[in-house]
Amino acid sequence: MDRQEFKAVALSHLDSVHRVAMQLDHRPGTVEDLVEATYQRTLKGEGDIGGRGNDVRLRLLRALHDQASERLGNAMGEAPATCGSHEQAGEETHRAQDSQEAERRATDWERADDRLESAIECLPPRCRMVLALWGTEDLTDSELAFVLDCPLAVACEWVSQAREQLAGQLVGPTPSPGHTMGGLRNVG
Repeated sequence: MDRQEFKAVALSHLDSVHRVAMQLDHRPGTVEDLVEATYQRTLKGEGDIGGRGNDVRLRLLRALHDQASERLGNAMGEAPATCGSHEQAGEETHRAQDSQEAERRATDWERADDRLESAIECLPPRCRMVLALWGTEDLTDSELAFVLDCPLAVACEWVSQAREQLAGQLVGPTPSPGHTMGGLRNVG
């Protein structure tokens, strides 16, 4: 593939890069900078990745992962400060709600998208990126491992952890033993 053809194919995949970048940072200027830096890195060949280099989309997503890791460093694995500890905040909220309110919220489909969006925003950047690559971009496990530059088993574990953390955000904290929920008693 010559350089012009590569550029054309890369440009056609920038929407995927933009979607994943939006999971990392919702500020338009920052996202645009990240997408541009990813595109430039891929064009320069800094994101060149051996035998799988013909898949331009994967090369772009790998370069995005590298860019995000460089910019966020250790923060890739940390939840945003605005969300706080789910256990701490959720414990107080859970005590304040009666079982009927909890049931109503659980079945309120009009707010489901808002709840999901809020839950995803409270996840660490690495979890948001993994969920975007796995769920939105529909990467296979081996493609995910390639993009994240990790062994296949690690990529699968990250998907599992991200899904568990998301479920924890949506469901809330586990009630303590003896706490009643919907008329049923949690006995541990």
